[in-house]
Amino acid sequence: MISHHTSIPPASTDGDAVTVRLGRRSYPIRIAPGLLPRVGQAAGLDPTSKIAVVSDKNVAGIYLDRLKKALRGFRVETFVVPPGEKSKSIPRLVELWNGFLTKRFGRDMTVIALGGGMVGDLAGFAAATFMRGVRLIQIPTTLLAMVDSSVGGKTAIDLDGGKNLVGAFHQPAAVFIDPTVLATLPPRQYRAGLGEVVKYAAALDKNLFIRLERRSEALNGCDPEILTYVITACCRIKSRIVARDELDTLGLRALLNYGHTFAHAYETADDFDSLLHGEAVTLGVIDALRLAERLREKDPRFAAITPKLVDRQLALIRSLGLIEQLGPERHAGRWNLRFLMGSMRRDKKSVAGRARFVLPTELGKSTVVSQVDPEDVRQVLRRRLAR
Repeated sequence: MISHHTSIPPASTDGDAVTVRLGRRSYPIRIAPGLLPRVGQAAGLDPTSKIAVVSDKNVAGIYLDRLKKALRGFRVETFVVPPGEKSKSIPRLVELWNGFLTKRFGRDMTVIALGGGMVGDLAGFAAATFMRGVRLIQIPTTLLAMVDSSVGGKTAIDLDGGKNLVGAFHQPAAVFIDPTVLATLPPRQYRAGLGEVVKYAAALDKNLFIRLERRSEALNGCDPEILTYVITACCRIKSRIVARDELDTLGLRALLNYGHTFAHAYETADDFDSLLHGEAVTLGVIDALRLAERLREKDPRFAAITPKLVDRQLALIRSLGLIEQLGPERHAGRWNLRFLMGSMRRDKKSVAGRARFVLPTELGKSTVVSQVDPEDVRQVLRRRLAR
């Protein structure tokens, strides 16, 4: 259930497809095992299409040849960047722009992002800005990208001062999700994606949360049936929200950022080094829950955030093997209250220099709060840093 004053139209589904309804910019999210070898046919590309496939070294080593076979007959050029969040940078973006120019691509090109969230963001921003915008197809290969970052049109790169501070809205023409590629995903990356799944369930969908509780063992074993269900459920949730608030101007889309105010501060303090995004989101979900629990006595909106509910959500996080605390790799110079509080104020979601938080109001519902006593935030951070 999504808690907001404005109603959300249901997303339409067609077999293994979810449609993001945005008028002329509507597009399908196709979700099917074994879809990758059929992408060329499924995409409906013109035979004269010029295609730039952007991937990272790890993913390219496994799936690039398979994708190229699926695109046989098209002119395909490949652009491979180093893995990791640090490739979401201005230098890598410039490399892509210049690479497109060198290969004589024009406005009739199609960019295909083959990889996780970093690749999708970087390639998406390159597609949004090259020649004032070219066609984009997302083929996510991580669970996190499948359930979240590949859908909705947000593209970005990072700056030294924070995550995703420069970007553009650029909706893809299509998203193709093949859950079987998760078989080659490292266990840590897979679990990081589960952190985003928990975010959706805890903040937006009580029924999904209950399903996760009941099927946590199957999820831990990468069961294809539950994976397909979870991916589809998350894509439906996001497609409904994006359809109503495409450019994040109504506050509805902000609900997708549950846990992210804390998470982005942690990633920045970490210098995008030892924490995966989904791990940071898990920590942020816990801390947003703790913050709502602190506000329970002050604000009636959070009356349902009882110790019992907190324990229930923590139990799910533990059952999925997600991290609950920071590791010993912390860079001491940035892991302090002053830096983290300042990072939150600089976050793109902040208003008038005040951090905004998405906080749970009950299981499966949440709200956006911009007026939070900084001392309550500090107390939550102190608890986090003491671990």
